[in-house]
Amino acid sequence: MDEHSADTLLKLYPDFLEGLSLDLPQGEKIVYGDQVPYVNTFGEVGFGKPVIYINDLLYVSLAINQRNFVAK
Repeated sequence: MDEHSADTLLKLYPDFLEGLSLDLPQGEKIVYGDQVPYVNTFGEVGFGKPVIYINDLLYVSLAINQRNFVAK
């Protein structure tokens, strides 16, 4: 993540590095809700744990360590 992207993200979400409270809706129903930590590497969390990270294209991404997030 370049310096300007990180600055913008931290201005919008000052507590971003602490993680985010995430609710994903599908219609009127919340299909996923959790407190998700921001990590630099997947090794910072256990197997099957959700993470927010910056991917190779410098986008903020959501994943589950060694699992399929969509299947969850």
